[in-house]
Amino acid sequence: MNMHATVDKFKNERSRIISLDKACTLSVWHGKICFWELLLIIGQLDGDPEFGINDYIDMMETRKVTRLTVQRFLKSRILVGDVLEIRGAKKSRKTLVLSQNVVNSLDTYFSELGR
Repeated sequence: MNMHATVDKFKNERSRIISLDKACTLSVWHGKICFWELLLIIGQLDGDPEFGINDYIDMMETRKVTRLTVQRFLKSRILVGDVLEIRGAKKSRKTLVLSQNVVNSLDTYFSELGR
């Protein structure tokens, strides 16, 4: 086994996690795996008007918290500007997009994964 390659992987992952913790924008999302999944769902759907907030919650596979907890978390992220609400296909439905700040932070995060 090439221990040097393994050690480098651990070192790189640790550095990435430390940088994630220092980047406040993403660290809040990374606090629980279900919130990280939610961030990825919102980013993947990118404001698709066919999906509303409840659809995002229904899509979560790692959710170990109540719907109310997820709704409160989303509300807090909307208030700080991480997520923006836009009108969905139905008047009563709001869909979500990530703020440019979060998109930029994710671009940096994903570029570090390739190293």
